[in-house]
Amino acid sequence: MSVLPALLTNATILAAATGLTYAVTMFSVALVSVASRSPARRRDARATLALLVRRGPDRDQHFRRPKSRNPTSRASKPEGRKTF
Repeated sequence: MSVLPALLTNATILAAATGLTYAVTMFSVALVSVASRSPARRRDARATLALLVRRGPDRDQHFRRPKSRNPTSRASKPEGRKTF
């Protein structure tokens, strides 16, 4: 059991380093996409940013504004948890 704390520490350090690297990469690409003078370079940076921040169809729906609901429709009534 003495190996487990060392393994968790190494995993935590690796996760932190990976997250920091990703954040620095995202920041630099976003900065280039906004601040570059060349339109071609801005376009390339935005395309790269779109690749790095891809959203699938399921995840994308959480960021969209919901459509207006009809108050008499079944979708607006709260229902219990469905089991399948």
